[in-house]
Amino acid sequence: MQQPEKNCWKKKLQKIRINNKGKCHNIAGKAEPRISKIYTPSKILKKRDIKLGLFVLLLALGSGTSRAADTIKGGQLYVQHCASCHGASGISVMPDAPNFARNESLLQPDLVLLDSIKNGKNAMPAYQGILKDLEILDVIVYLRTLN
Repeated sequence: MQQPEKNCWKKKLQKIRINNKGKCHNIAGKAEPRISKIYTPSKILKKRDIKLGLFVLLLALGSGTSRAADTIKGGQLYVQHCASCHGASGISVMPDAPNFARNESLLQPDLVLLDSIKNGKNAMPAYQGILKDLEILDVIVYLRTLN
């Protein structure tokens, strides 16, 4: 009976050829069949990273409810809360209000605009507590259609 090899599994992972007719002996001395695919530690890590990445992505997508912004609802909220100063078509009525028909102040990311609307700016009142964040995002999407 042959001497069982120590750390046989490490040799398989490191792609070291075993000169024992393609077999590796386990502790009991029985020959194990040669593995047809031997994964190096880097390949195992890559597969693990891919699985972890997919898990995190699915967790992120499934953790909250996501929806597309509603321009119709945004238009209704704009008429109700914003049109008196910014005009029904986006052309400002007040002197310091931005003209949305010319994309004034709309070249910023949505989150910056959301923060400005929530906290107010200059003569514009704060809408925090009056409108939900999703409603404000609906208004922002509607504003981008005015030009």
